Formats: sequence, C-alpha cells, structure tokens
Amino acid sequence: MNLEIMGLVSEFIATACVVASLVYLSVQIRGNESATRAATTQQLLSKSTDMLLSHSSDDPYVKMQAGIALSETEQIRLDVLFFGLFSHFNDAHYQHSSGKLDKSIWQMYDARTRRNVCHMPTFDDWWNKYKENFTDCFQEYIEGLKRECLT
Repeated sequence: MNLEIMGLVSEFIATACVVASLVYLSVQIRGNESATRAATTQQLLSKSTDMLLSHSSDDPYVKMQAGIALSETEQIRLDVLFFGLFSHFNDAHYQHSSGKLDKSIWQMYDARTRRNVCHMPTFDDWWNKYKENFTDCFQEYIEGLKRECLT
C-alpha cells in the first residue's frame, strides 16, 4: 500500500467517525429536549395545583366570584393573587413560545387564561393597572384575547 492510499483510507475513516459522532450528538440532544420539556411541564402543573388550592380557600377570590363587594384589604389580597396567577400564565406562555411546553399542555393553559380574561369580574381594571409588569409578548397575547372576548 502506498502512502497516498493510506492517506485516503485515513480520511475516509476520520470522516466516518465525525458523521457517527454527529449522529450520536443529535440523538443525545433530542433526548435532552424531551427531558427538558417533561421537566417544564411537571413544574408548571405542580405550580398550577398549588395555585388552585390557594384559590379555593381564599376569601377575596370567592367573594369576587360571587359578586360580593371587597374591603380595601381584600382587594389588595386579590390583586396579589391575580398577579401570581398571571405571572404563572406568563411563564406558561413563555415556555410555549420557546418550544419547551407540550402543545396539549399549552392548550390547557390557553383555555384557562381565556376563561380568566373573558369572564373574571374586574379583570380589565386589574390588567390596566398591572400589565406593565409582564413581558411585551404576553401583553400582546392578553390584548388579543381581550379583543376575542368582545367578538
């Protein structure tokens, strides 16, 4: 075997090794994306459960849903509760927009957000007061939902 043939064989083997490495890396990256998506989903769902439990035992939220007038202190507590709720929705929206949230989970969050935006008493007043605390992208999403509620 002359030196030129040995060089070509070496280049072929090196190229095959590089291709094999790239295939291996792509498989690993896909597995990592799947694990990241699952962890994100678990974190959001766990937080949703915690928030749901706090809503069900929170007097201002229950009073607001029943149309009962709130004291100033209760209104402040309700504002804080809404801020937590919509911060959570903002996080879900971000995770969805960045491709880290499963489509079916996003559909659930989208439905919850729509329900709150369209049917929550005093939402417009609260949103106008606090919307600057949320990402521009989430503000656009909420404003779009508000327009849909009117149609």
